[in-house]
Amino acid sequence: EREQLMRSSWFLAICALIVVCAGATPQARARRHVNPPPTAAPASAPRTPAPVVVPSPPPSLSAPQISKIDQLVHKAMVDQRLPGLSLAIARNGGVAYAQGYGYRNSETHDLAQAATLYPIGQLTHQFTAVGILLLQQDGKLSLDDPLARYLADFPRGSQITLRDLLGHTSGLHDYTALPGFGSRASQPASPAAIAAAVRSLAPDFPPATGWSNSRTDGVLLGLVIEKVSALSYRDYLYQRILKPAGMSASGYSELLANSVQFATGYTLSSGRLRPALPWDLSWGYSAAGMVSNAPDIALWDAALLEGNIVSAGSLSQMFGAVTLKGGVRQPHAFGADISAPDGRREVSAAGGWPGFSAYNALFPDNRLAIVILTNRDNFSAQALALAISRLL
Repeated sequence: EREQLMRSSWFLAICALIVVCAGATPQARARRHVNPPPTAAPASAPRTPAPVVVPSPPPSLSAPQISKIDQLVHKAMVDQRLPGLSLAIARNGGVAYAQGYGYRNSETHDLAQAATLYPIGQLTHQFTAVGILLLQQDGKLSLDDPLARYLADFPRGSQITLRDLLGHTSGLHDYTALPGFGSRASQPASPAAIAAAVRSLAPDFPPATGWSNSRTDGVLLGLVIEKVSALSYRDYLYQRILKPAGMSASGYSELLANSVQFATGYTLSSGRLRPALPWDLSWGYSAAGMVSNAPDIALWDAALLEGNIVSAGSLSQMFGAVTLKGGVRQPHAFGADISAPDGRREVSAAGGWPGFSAYNALFPDNRLAIVILTNRDNFSAQALALAISRLL
C-alpha cells in the first residue's frame, strides 16, 4: 500500500506540473499564445511582427454588384499589369465589401488578401491633417498660426502658415526631388534631417501663391504635432486617430513592413514586372510613411464621414477648396483633390511609393468611399474607383 501511495503521489505531482506549464486552462493557453497584430500602439521595445488576421466583413452588396465589381477589378489588373490588388468599400458608416485579387508576391504566388499590407504614401497626409485639426479643436493651435511659432529656426517660417502646409501652398521644395535622393533613400532618415535638407533651398513660389504636392509640408506638420502634443508622431497617431477609428492593422512603423502580410512592390521596366528598389519608410514620416490595408482605410473613411474623428466644422475645413492669395480657389483640399465626376462630389487622394500605389476616393454626399491598394507603382486607379462608384 505504501508503494502504491508513493506512485500515486508522484503521478498527481507530475499531472499538476503539466497543468501549470500548459497554462491551467485552454483559455489561459490561448491567451498566452496569441500574437498581437502589428499596430502603431506605443511600445518600449520592438515586437516581432505577427500575421494580420482581419476577417473580411460580410458583404452588404448584392451578388450581381459583387460580380460586376470583380469583373471591373480583373479588367483593370490585366490592362495595367498589376500583380495584386486589395479593395475595400465603405458605405453608410461601415465596411460593405473587402477583397484581395492576384498576388502580394508574384515569385512565391502568395495571394493578395483584403488584409494585405501596403505603404500608402501620400495618403498619410490626410491623417496628419486630421492630427492638426484635432489640436485646433483642443485649442492648442490655429491653422493660421505661422510655422515659426512652433519651429522657430525654420527659414521663412514667419511667412508660412499651418494652413499653407496642410493645403500644399507653402512653396517648399519636395525633398524627394533633391539631387541624389534615390541613392540615399534606402537608408534610414530622421525627420530633423529631412527638414534640414530643405532649409537652404529657395522656395518654388511665395506662400499661398501656388500649389505643389510637396512631401516637405507633411514632414513639418508632423514636427509641429510632436511639439504641441509632447508625443511622438507615432504615439499621437495611435492615440488620437488609429485607436478611435478601430484601425488595428495600420501605423507608422517599420515593424509593419516586416509583417508576413506586407506585399512585395513591383515596377514595370522594359515591359516586365520587376521588384522595385524600396525606400526606407522613415523617409516618409508624417508625409508618406504609413502602412495600412484596405479595410482599415475604409474604416478611416467611414469614421471621417460619420463624424467620429473630427467635428463637422473641421471636416468642412479639411474637404474645402484651397484658396490662394487674391481669392483664387484650387481643386485641392487638405491632402486630397476635389472633383465632381457625374455631378457627384468626390474628394480623392493618391499615394505613391516605389513599387506601390494607393487610392482613396470619398463621395461624402453619398456616404461612400472606395479604397484601392496595389503592389505596382504608377497605377491609375481613378477610372476603376469611378466605375465601382457608379454601381453603388
